[in-house]
Order: sequence, then structure tokens, then C-alpha cells
Amino acid sequence: MTTIVTATPPTPNGDLHVGHISGPYLGADVYRRAQKLKGIDTRYVSYSDHNQTYVVTTAAREGRDPRQLADYYADLIRETLQMAGIEADTFHNPDDAHTEYVNNFFEKLYASGEIVKKRKRVLIDSVTKEVVFESFLRGVCPICRADTAGAICETCGHPNDAETLLEPRSSLAPANKLISSELEILVLELERFREKIRGFYEDKWASWRPHLLQLVAELLENPLPDYPITYASDWGLPVKFADLEGQVLNVWAEMYPGLMHAAEIVTRQRGEAVDGIDQAKDNCVVQFLGYDNSFFFAIVHVALAFASGSGFRPNCILTNEFYEYENFKFSTSKRNLIWARDLLRDKNQDHVRFYLALSNPEYQKMNFTQLSMERLVHARLVKPWRALTSLIAEVSDTVRITHGTEVALESGQIDQLIEMKRRIVRFYEIENFSMQRAAEHISAIILSCADSLRLARERADAKLAASTAAFAYAAAVSVVPTVAFPLMPRFSGAIRATSNLGPIVRWDNAAELRMLQWSNVRSLTSLI
Repeated sequence: MTTIVTATPPTPNGDLHVGHISGPYLGADVYRRAQKLKGIDTRYVSYSDHNQTYVVTTAAREGRDPRQLADYYADLIRETLQMAGIEADTFHNPDDAHTEYVNNFFEKLYASGEIVKKRKRVLIDSVTKEVVFESFLRGVCPICRADTAGAICETCGHPNDAETLLEPRSSLAPANKLISSELEILVLELERFREKIRGFYEDKWASWRPHLLQLVAELLENPLPDYPITYASDWGLPVKFADLEGQVLNVWAEMYPGLMHAAEIVTRQRGEAVDGIDQAKDNCVVQFLGYDNSFFFAIVHVALAFASGSGFRPNCILTNEFYEYENFKFSTSKRNLIWARDLLRDKNQDHVRFYLALSNPEYQKMNFTQLSMERLVHARLVKPWRALTSLIAEVSDTVRITHGTEVALESGQIDQLIEMKRRIVRFYEIENFSMQRAAEHISAIILSCADSLRLARERADAKLAASTAAFAYAAAVSVVPTVAFPLMPRFSGAIRATSNLGPIVRWDNAAELRMLQWSNVRSLTSLI
């Protein structure tokens, strides 16, 4: 079985901020690393979403060429992902191969009648005569009354269009009057796929995160809208259909075949034959995205899968909520943010990843502050780890443990260590996936082992102290790096190297606990 992990292609209208890193990109990386420790072939794919209209609005605001701006920020995004230790198997810019793949996908849908031409209402800027849509359009959400851009409301997740958006205005020229008109475009009639979509979600209610499922249920309460496959614009992938000159593909529709193409890129890179990634029966597709993108992935892409007959359907969609900065949403377009590269340049990579896991907005909004990061990382990771390793070193000196000798673990202790690891591994499984709980339990292991060893030392019982030290040492060099590897790969690798142990390749390394040897414990203290 091959697991394909996707993270929503980021818009290159700025570098990645801390909110981005805390969401789909870190989550997908952690899950990919965890899957590999289970021995599962896993491919993490994404790409730069060059064709987003937000590239144009940002370029206009900054007085720059949109294409140059997109290329520039895509390069920065790649660097920032590397700084964060996030290793996608591909993160590429859309090229001719991407364009051909995407166009072929929609040409087949058009030829088979799955997408159709329809006259739909559009809004036109009375001065520029351009169609105003997506990031060019702003208004009030008809569902939750929040101020929103066109296409989707980031607050409630419901879609909108020129017919439903309240108080519409141009984002680039708010004073310009908008004129209602009609234009023939290509649409995907989502209502045609209502029962298939409903059936798709029948077995998802017990395991997927509830906010996305709540949105799906709300959307299915009413007729599903026609979804625009094309827009009249000069930015994006031009369509190749007669009578639709001057139109481009909707970037959110483009994203579905775009991610399939990304998966095929990785397949070719590995020297494997590509016989249609969309038809592979044994693929497991796991998608990480912010809640505000739920409609596109959970409804539009699922409908496109049914329309095309593709097997590229999500086995799970893992959403995150907004990560706020000083109680306001991180926003690239509004520049309310901390750039991730600035944080990673000043802070230890593992500290950043640990804190973003510990404070992850999995089910509700969370708030980022640098002060809380410094305090929590010190209190939950750095101080306990240094206390634990210092105590192990002190006790091992007291009871005169020689480096290189076997770590004497009792069978009951080995069982406890195995169970300790199993408890955390479950938080990396897709049904229970939670970086927050994994981080909390890793911290708890370190704290509890330090407390146990401190009490054993205070009792002045050499045998108890030696036994407790052996248990604590095994937890520190075998269990902690194994379960922490998806979250903190550098820290975990450093523990293993310092302890003269090989790299972590599998979860089930229980045999290692029976063959552990003591190493220079004091050298572990400064690893975090």
C-alpha cells in the first residue's frame, strides 16, 4: 500500500508565516515520518499555487510583476520548509507538464458531459471592465455575516458567489461600482453528485474531525451550487475550449488534478511506472488543510473524483483551525504575522516544532505568543530533559555503573516501556492523529521518569536507585527518541547518535530494550 499525503499548495504571495507551518505543512510532515516508521511507503506532495488570484492582488498592492512575485516567494517557501525540517517529496512550481496534465483532465470531463457550459451571473468593475471574483471581490458572507473574499468564507467555510455575496465590492478599487452581468462559463453541477457525496461520508462520522463534517452536513441541507470551473481572467491556466476564449481554470478546481500530478512526479522520481495514479486501488490518500479550505476538498474535489471516475479520493481529511497571533488571525495578505523563517532563524528547530505541536489548533483556535513559547518549551521539554539526564548521570555514578555494560531491565519494566511507546504511537495513527497529545505525552514521560528517579535517590536505596535509573535511561535513549522522531527529528537523531544507537527505522524496536548498553549519559543533557 502507498500512502499519499497532501498539504494544500500554498499561495506564493508571501513567505510562510507561523500559522502556515503550524497547520497543514507540519501536520503532513509529522504524519509522513510516523507512517515511514510503520514501514509504509509514504509520499508527501504539494506545490506552489502560482495561479491563485491572491498573487495578483498582492503584486498590485506592492507594484510588482505577478509572475516574478510568485517565483520569488515560492523559492522562499521552499527554504522555509527546509528550515522547519518539513520534507515534502515534491514542492514544485507549476510547469508545462502540470498545465498539460490539468488541461487533459478537464478536457475529458467536458467531452464526457460531466462539466457543462452555463450562463452565470458575474460582477464586472464598471471602470476596468474586468470580472471581479475570488480575491478581487469582497463582501459580507450571507451565512455568518463576516467580511469575506469571494468564493469562500474563511470564517464559516461556506461558499459564495456573485449571486449570494452581500454588499459586494472590488478589493482593488472599492470605490468602483460593480455591474451585474451574465457570462457563459464551465461549471460542475455539484447537485448531480449529492447522493454520491452523501454516501461517501456515511462511514466518516466516527473518525473524521467534527468541524469539517458539520460543514458537510450543513451544505447537504440545501441544494448544492454549481461550481465554476472557469473564470474570465488573464491570470491562471487558459482553457482550451471553443467559445471560452479569455477564460482560465478555477485554481481550486485545478488543485485536484494538480495534486494527482504531484503524486505521479514522485512516482517517476522513484523509478516506478506510472499507470494512472487516479486508478490505483491500494492508495491511501490523507489530506492536511486549514478548515477554511474544507469546501473545496470535501465537496468539490470529491465530486470531481466521482465525475472523472478517479480513485484518488481522501481516506481522511485532517483540518486545523486558525492559529492566531496576539488574538488575531495570521494573515499574509494583511501582514498580521510572524514569518516562520524569522522564528526558525532565532530559535531551535525542535523547540519550534514541539511548541507548534503542543499548541496546535486541532479542534479550536489557538493563540501564538513568543513569550508563551519560550516558557512552555522550557517548562515542558528543556528543563525536564536536563533534569532527567542529570539525575541519571548522578545515580549511575553513585551506584558505579560502567559505560558499555548492559542496561539491566526487569521484564516488567520492559513491558511498561513498550506500553509507554504504544500509548503515544496511537496519536500518530490517522483515526487519532494529534500532534498536541503526542507532545503532551512525550513531555509527561520525561517529567515522570525524572520524578521517579528523584524519589528513588532520596530513599537511599542503591538497588532501587539502580533499577529506576536503568528504566529512566531506557526511556530516554530508546522510547523518547522513537516516539518524538516525527515531531523532533533532530533531537531524536542526536539522542541516538550520542547513545551509540543506530537511526530509528521502525516503531517496533522492542528487542532493542533487551540489548541496551550504558553510554556517556552526561553528553545527553545538552541535546535540547
